[in-house]
Amino acid sequence: MIKKLYRFKKETPLISESLIPYNQTKKMMIHKIKYFESKHLAQGVYLQDVVNVFLAEKGENIVAVLPVMQDSLLVHYKE
Repeated sequence: MIKKLYRFKKETPLISESLIPYNQTKKMMIHKIKYFESKHLAQGVYLQDVVNVFLAEKGENIVAVLPVMQDSLLVHYKE
């Protein structure tokens, strides 16, 4: 399996293209990262609740949830 990674502008997500040589079929997956920070939330709204709603929307497309600092998280998902 041959993997190619492309990165364009800052707004453009990382694109992973997998090419299987024996039958020449292409699969394209777009990986995105969403950043959640608790200081931008209204009073009484918890970061965990906001992230849980997002995780429920994306379902099985979640790759990883990574803590960044004391009050922020990154969610790595694919489309």
